[in-house]
Amino acid sequence: SVMSAASDYVEKAVIEYLFNVGGAASLPRPAGIWVSLHTSAPAAETTAAWQATEVPSGGGYARAATGTWAGSQVTGGVAWQVTNTAQIEFPQPTGDWAARANLTHFALWDAATGGNLLFTGALASPRPVVAGDGKPTFQAASLTVQLA
Repeated sequence: SVMSAASDYVEKAVIEYLFNVGGAASLPRPAGIWVSLHTSAPAAETTAAWQATEVPSGGGYARAATGTWAGSQVTGGVAWQVTNTAQIEFPQPTGDWAARANLTHFALWDAATGGNLLFTGALASPRPVVAGDGKPTFQAASLTVQLA
């Protein structure tokens, strides 16, 4: 899945840093990146809007650490991208997630809980996660973030 929707937080941080406005003298690097699952995509690319559609805690759900990423230039040289280098695993479901609603979207965050929304995207194959399912995963090289 390719993500290209940068959050309002990322857009503001990059602009403030590059143009030295708004007090952003440096752009902090997160201690890690976590991926979350969502029941829909809100209209706004804001942290609060995306937190409202995240799978509620319970049933074993928690954001998953993404591990390492590899950067490269997109074929044709018009954009840069990063891709996850290892499989990303969510916890084993111990109950139904989001009352068996189809999970349709995912987001990247700078924290395991709370934190700032970074990037968002749609799942290629929306589906529910129910008790007894295997651990939901993103295979290596299946998440890509591009900035054109």
